[in-house]
Amino acid sequence: ARLKGSQTKNGKDAAQPLPPGVVARLRSYLAGRPAQREVWPGTWATRCADMLKADLKAAGIPLAVNDEAALFHSLRHTYTSLLARFAPVKVTQELSRHATPTLTIGTYSHASLAEKAVAVAALPLPGKSRCSTSPFASFTRPELESIAEALLMSALTLPLTLNSHPAGDCGGRVGRKRGRAASA
Repeated sequence: ARLKGSQTKNGKDAAQPLPPGVVARLRSYLAGRPAQREVWPGTWATRCADMLKADLKAAGIPLAVNDEAALFHSLRHTYTSLLARFAPVKVTQELSRHATPTLTIGTYSHASLAEKAVAVAALPLPGKSRCSTSPFASFTRPELESIAEALLMSALTLPLTLNSHPAGDCGGRVGRKRGRAASA
């Protein structure tokens, strides 16, 4: 999709790639039309909010979820958040047509707790690097997760007292730094 600068917010010409599925559906709709003609002529842009509300109602989607209203502009947040899952920041910024990556990531991109969990789960495992001398190198991910869970559970069941430390750790006093006890 191409727009002249006179049709864009920042006044610059824009070329925006479209998903292949959208292109396939638009081909028959646009067949035989002059290339310079608008895709959707008319006054729909002045009624887009009403159209979105009608579409949401027809689809059974509430207009507001968790005190967040579904507005036409909300689609920019969705588009940017979806892009940010797969594309580098610079690509997401340019496809969102933002001047800065701060605007793209700080304002328009949102991550769910589930997405954060997936990201953390994808972190490399201890010992799975090129160094095969690591004591963890021979364990599989499920084995390491089981070991970590067992260690966590055993640590949670140990009695904790402030003044009992293993030998060589703080000399039995809390807050000791470099040979001096921290003031209370």
